[in-house]
Amino acid sequence: MRFLSAYFIQLSVILAYTRPATIVSILGISWGAIGAVFLGPFIWGLFSKRANKFGAITSSLLALAVCMALYISGRPSPEAGTVGMMVSFVTTPLFSLFGGKSAS
Repeated sequence: MRFLSAYFIQLSVILAYTRPATIVSILGISWGAIGAVFLGPFIWGLFSKRANKFGAITSSLLALAVCMALYISGRPSPEAGTVGMMVSFVTTPLFSLFGGKSAS
């Protein structure tokens, strides 16, 4: 495990010095995907008593799928992440309607 950690640290340093655009691209994809997965369930969980586990999980999976599909199809990472976040934000309350009892 230590060997793999050292390997990935060295690989990251080499990429940062030789191809800084690659690091920026990877960060854009990862933060867009993280935002797409967590934004809707987090906001709706804080401010709505109707949000539930089913709505959170299904909207997270759908938002991640949309974000990755857009990125793979050639959209730039900020745009794909933003659309994924909007999908997550809109679909959390919709899927929570079908999830049964909300977590109070």
